Order: sequence, then C-alpha cells, then structure tokens
Amino acid sequence: MALRTGDPIEKLPGVGAATAKKFHHLGLRTLSDLLRHYPLRYEEHADEGDIASLPVDAVGSTRGTVEASRVVGGGRQGHFGKKARFECVLSDGRNTLLCTFFNAGYLSRQIRPGMRLRVQGKTKAFRGTLQMVSPKFEVLTDAEQGGTADANAVLEPEGSGQAGDAGVGCFHPVYPTTEGLPSDRIAKAVAAALEATAGRVPDPVPPSLLEHHAMPPLG
Repeated sequence: MALRTGDPIEKLPGVGAATAKKFHHLGLRTLSDLLRHYPLRYEEHADEGDIASLPVDAVGSTRGTVEASRVVGGGRQGHFGKKARFECVLSDGRNTLLCTFFNAGYLSRQIRPGMRLRVQGKTKAFRGTLQMVSPKFEVLTDAEQGGTADANAVLEPEGSGQAGDAGVGCFHPVYPTTEGLPSDRIAKAVAAALEATAGRVPDPVPPSLLEHHAMPPLG
C-alpha cells in the first residue's frame, strides 16, 4: 500500500479508530508524526536457546508451552490483591522453566495453559528449579510458534548472530508509550509506515548537497 507522510495514521493496516485514538494521545496523527516518534533507547535481545541452555544469573531467551499457571495471594475469582503473584510453568518438551511475575495477578487473563510464549529475562536457581522473575514475554502466533528452540539456532529474525557468538543479539527499539499502546505495537506501526511511504518522504536537503556530502536521503 503506497501512502504519503501526510496521510492520517488510520490509513495504516491494522490501525482502527480505537488504536488511532491511543496514538493521538501521544500526539501522533499522521504518518509523518509516527516516523518522527523516535525510540528512547535500544535494547539488545538475547539469542534464543532451549531451556537447558539458559545461563544462570544472566539474561537469556527461550520459548515453550505453558503447562500450568496460578495466582498466589489473589482475592476472589477475577479480583486480585495488590501483592498477587502470577506464576506459570513453561516447557520446551524436555525441560521446564518457572516464570514468576510479582504484582501481576491480572496476567492470568492473558497467559493460559496451552499457549506458546517467548520469554526473556534473568534466570536464577530457586529451590532446585530454574526461574525467571518478571521476564519480558510475547505470545507467539501460529506462524511464529515453530518447534522447540534449538540451542544452536536463532529463532529471532532480523540480524541475530548465532547463539554461540558471544555478545551478539538483536537490537530492538523502545518507544515512548501510552496506556494500551506498548512499545512493540508502536514498532510494528513504524515499520509499516516506513514500508508504505518508501521513496515518498520529503527531504528538505537538496539532492546536490546530499550527493556532495555523501549523505543518505531522509527516507
């Protein structure tokens, strides 16, 4: 879909009226606004391996199926105390990982047994069990689920090194957000806007200057 930078953000695929209002809360109304909504920082995502290969007392990334979940310290069904803890057990078919989220009983409505997740966080040994506390997580779609993670394969696309390459991973942007509009959702919209406006981003610098100084065009 070919769009122009002045087009309203609602023209992007997947951005309906409700989502557009959330972008408006950030002052983003056009594709030009969105393309200039720059990241606060970039985070390096750890290369992905199976659960057995996760480093202890270091950041790692893996994926698996939720075998069981529970809320600890919650009130009656559907209501959770301020200190409610959500726990789920992730399995890659051979090993398990306990994921613990403090003050997050509400996650029982988002993470359920049978789902496949990708998680990243610092692991530690806890009572003989490998545990991640408050990891970042992503619910995998049917297209992303694939098979069990392999320690020698990188399942995260776009520029990852092999799992054995120390210090090599994916850099992901972290954007300023608003309620109901997380950084990952904004990143997808930015990527869609870049693709939709390719070659149509007005550049205030004359082509002769771009060429003389070997500068890349604004687009």
